[in-house]
Parts: sequence; C-alpha cells; structure tokens
Amino acid sequence: MDKVSVIYSNNNEFKENLIDKEKDKWNYWVFRLSATGYMSGEDGYKTQNYYSSVRINRITEASKFLSTFSYSNNLTEYNYDDLDLITNRKSTSMYLTYVKSKGDYFSIGSKARYNQNTYSNLDASYTFSPCIEYNFFPYSESSEHRLSILYGVSGTYNNYTDTTVYLKTTEFFPSHLIEFTYNNYQTWGSVNISLDGMHILDKNDLK
Repeated sequence: MDKVSVIYSNNNEFKENLIDKEKDKWNYWVFRLSATGYMSGEDGYKTQNYYSSVRINRITEASKFLSTFSYSNNLTEYNYDDLDLITNRKSTSMYLTYVKSKGDYFSIGSKARYNQNTYSNLDASYTFSPCIEYNFFPYSESSEHRLSILYGVSGTYNNYTDTTVYLKTTEFFPSHLIEFTYNNYQTWGSVNISLDGMHILDKNDLK
C-alpha cells in the first residue's frame, strides 16, 4: 500500500521569507558620485576648472528623500605686459528634499537649500520651504516611474560678501516655488527631467 505524506508550512512565514529575499539590499538608497576637471592655457593665460557632486536619494512608497552636495572652483590667471590678474570663482551648494506620502498620490514635506557663491556675492544663503506634492502615478510605482508637481512657500536669508547696489549686507525675503519632475527607470537606463522656478513675493504681490 502506497504511503502519502503531507507537509504543512505556515503561509505567513512563507510570505515573510519571500519578502526578505526580494528586499533591496541597499534598502532603496541610491548613491551617485561625479567629478570633472580641465586645464588649459596659452601665453599670458591659464585656467583651471574643477567640479564634484554627491547625490544621495531614497524613494519608497512611504516617503521620498533627495539630496545633492556640490563644489566647484574656477581659477583663471592673466599675465600680459600691462595686466596681471587672478580671478577665482568658488561655489558650494546643498539641496535637500523630504516628503511623506499621505495616500497614493499626495505627500507633504519640506525643501532646504544652502548656497555659497563668490560670483553671486554670497557668503551664505539659506532657504527653507514647506511644500506639498502631487504624483500622477501611485507612489507604489516610484521605483519604475514618477511624474510629480511640487509647490512650496519659502523664506530665504542671504548674507552678502560685499554691500549690494541696494546698500544691503544681509537680506530676508519670502518667495514661492513650483517644480515639475519626471523620472523613468528601465533596464536599459533612466530618463530624468525636471523644471523649477521661484518667484520673490513683495508687499505689492501680497496685495
């Protein structure tokens, strides 16, 4: 007589094991590093340019965190019979965005920015923006594609290196911003498009 054996396994335990196997080992964190540089020169003229950036992102169904850190340095020297001049343009910037999902399509959060730029006469510039975001695709599909619009109201504080043409060394002003973002991730690569704009608010605008 043939024998029949039945093995029973807990279904929930099987699902948990399957989820653990499919879980991203990086826990959805994405790191991107880039660096460029070049040098050129001729008789009486030399230039050096360096740029580096670090991007750290994490996008899940529950939240989105985006960050960019960058540094650039441009040094130019002029040496002629009647002119000796050295110009040095430096900039350092940091951009942070965090939004928390409130359903499949809406989220709330904030953006922050720091900028130091010798060309723009900025010793330091700080911007903070509470914001809301609408995603045309469910956030559960963020690892595949994302089409979103973000709106925020900002406060910016600038500390200037030299006095401006308006005789200011520091300044605070409100503004609002809007940002469109499209991301598409495929096995052959990715497409990333973004458009953003900011408008300074003054008393006449508020009226």
